[in-house]
Amino acid sequence: MHSSHITRTLCSSCLRCQSTIKKSFDTATFKRLQPLHGYNQSGYSAQSFLSILQITNRRSTNVSSRIVPTLQTFFKPSIYHPSFNLGYRQSWKISNLRAYRSFHTSPRRNVPPFLWLFIKPIAKVGAILTGRGARKWWKSQTRDRKFFILGKALERWHLILFGGISCIITAVVYYRVHQEVSPITGRQRFIAFTPSQFLKIIQAEADMYTEQYNDKLLPADHRLVEYVKNITMRLVHGNKELKEMSNQQWTIAVVDDVTTKNAFVLPTGHIFVFTGILNVADNEDQLAIVIGHEMSHALLSHAAEQLSFAQLIDIFVIAVMAAIWTIMPTDGLAVVTQWFYNKCIQLMLTMPYSRKLEQEADKVGLRLAAKACFDVREGSVFWTKMKLAETGEQTSMPEWLSTHPLSDKRVEHLNFLMADAIALREEAKCPRLKSNDPRETIKVMSKMVDDFNLARKTRQNLRQVHHAQPQDRAI
Repeated sequence: MHSSHITRTLCSSCLRCQSTIKKSFDTATFKRLQPLHGYNQSGYSAQSFLSILQITNRRSTNVSSRIVPTLQTFFKPSIYHPSFNLGYRQSWKISNLRAYRSFHTSPRRNVPPFLWLFIKPIAKVGAILTGRGARKWWKSQTRDRKFFILGKALERWHLILFGGISCIITAVVYYRVHQEVSPITGRQRFIAFTPSQFLKIIQAEADMYTEQYNDKLLPADHRLVEYVKNITMRLVHGNKELKEMSNQQWTIAVVDDVTTKNAFVLPTGHIFVFTGILNVADNEDQLAIVIGHEMSHALLSHAAEQLSFAQLIDIFVIAVMAAIWTIMPTDGLAVVTQWFYNKCIQLMLTMPYSRKLEQEADKVGLRLAAKACFDVREGSVFWTKMKLAETGEQTSMPEWLSTHPLSDKRVEHLNFLMADAIALREEAKCPRLKSNDPRETIKVMSKMVDDFNLARKTRQNLRQVHHAQPQDRAI
């Protein structure tokens, strides 16, 4: 059945719900788990239980069918669908986009962005060729000539020191000049581009993504579009005192793709929600947490920040690449060293920085949902279900290999922020929350799913032992 979200009902007698269990599942194990964990009082139907089990039983490694907790902030599209506008009249010329404004008190003079995008690949190749050429030239010198060159260098040590200090001072000044204060959070960060420059950089990739999803957009009068639109409008109106929220112009687009459990927001304010995520989010509160998280990426200009951080890293990488190809005695060793160096940069700088931005978006998104009077406790429920999905995947990776925090870490982070979010919700004069905490309900469900998976794995291990015993006796 095609549904926008999993039906959640109170089942008074679980034994009568066994007909809904598919034959591929172990019904005997399911019956044994019911009295052990109080399934009758869990508040979830057998259908909801099976829906989560179907997620945890997934073994596909296809990226398009995997549950992705959040998606990267994509780029500004060139195609605009007027039927998805949230009631705002707007012109989509770059000069009319008001959401990306500089936070400096005086105008900046940035390096043209296309110049750096053109120079970067050439600079990397040039660093390799320069380092390789310097190494071969040094090897071709006689021993006496090498001592002579080193002696001349030592005589001019003050010039070398002056050059090194000058490079460091230039780098520090460049970094300080391009520092900005992040909106909402007040965090200091490095931004290398102006808003108009950033929009020019992302235009080409935006066109690609827009053409990819253009044929799958649901019509404006579709019930799912109205469903997502109402949630988004509540988030916008509940946080209209934020300058970034009021200046941004939001556009709704629902992509008819049930295999993709995802949602993302473009820097221009285009909100893309896939129908697959609607089957994971049980209610408006959970979907509001997801949309609020993605809106936070746009409000905080995380895409521009990540691109700026990547540029800063590239400058450092190019310098080290030249040194590697100069010092390493052979080309093969230089290639291996460069690969190892790039992996270290990725694991120690790029990925941790991305996880930091995701945590910031989680925090701001939770505040957006709280001020819009959503039940913020459902955010913990949603990410607990994501944790169950990760548990069932054989391809799950440790957090240090991912650009996003693990779902269980996000649950801990949201629960840590929950008291402040509930207090913020009360300050906004929102209706009182229900006495039944949904986090307690999902704990019961999580325990049931864990026991079900454990029982299934145990049976598999026993079958493996049973098949191996005749072979052992034959040996």
